[in-house]
Amino acid sequence: MRALGVVPRTTPGEYGTLPPLLRGGAAQGAMAASGASASRRRAVAAIGAVVLAGGGFVAWRWQEGRRRQGPNLAGRWRASVGKRGAATARDGEIVIFMIAQDGTKLRVASSAVDIERDPDWTNYRDFWKQRTGTPLTRVFYRGEGLIRGEEDDVVAADAPPGPQRILVSVRVDPPEGGEPIDTGALRGAIDPDGNRIRGRLWLNSEQTERVVDLRREP
Repeated sequence: MRALGVVPRTTPGEYGTLPPLLRGGAAQGAMAASGASASRRRAVAAIGAVVLAGGGFVAWRWQEGRRRQGPNLAGRWRASVGKRGAATARDGEIVIFMIAQDGTKLRVASSAVDIERDPDWTNYRDFWKQRTGTPLTRVFYRGEGLIRGEEDDVVAADAPPGPQRILVSVRVDPPEGGEPIDTGALRGAIDPDGNRIRGRLWLNSEQTERVVDLRREP
């Protein structure tokens, strides 16, 4: 029958068997596909790692920027200003401070400070009355300064550990403004939660420090 050109039918078992050449090609194709899939997986994993690393770097830079800038102190603060020579601010004059902040720069302005019954102001009030003819019953603390990181910015026995401090140049102004009555400095340690500042107010006229305890108001 082969002489007449008739070719026998392929048996069922042989029908599903690929020739060796095709089997080799299919195997190579499958291996290539598997290799490509693995390469894609590795590429996706590498991209993911880069994205995560980039996100971590951005978060680190953001946190580092916040750490260097310091806490946000802007707002209204209730301050107890101790008496001259007192070891604590207990029973001190209550003064409201408004703090404005731009980065690490600070501006501080107080409410009116009543000095009419403060014995430490008696002599100056007499001098003011003789010079101006008007009584001096209140003054204002104002100043500008920075959030600092140096540990030696403050000398306060009850100050908590930590690098965040304020250093503010202070002036004492009369109600009508003009030349300051006195100058000095306010230095303080910021609590970790940013809601309390414990420090010292130095006035050049007194040549001593007053204990100051500032607490943020809601």
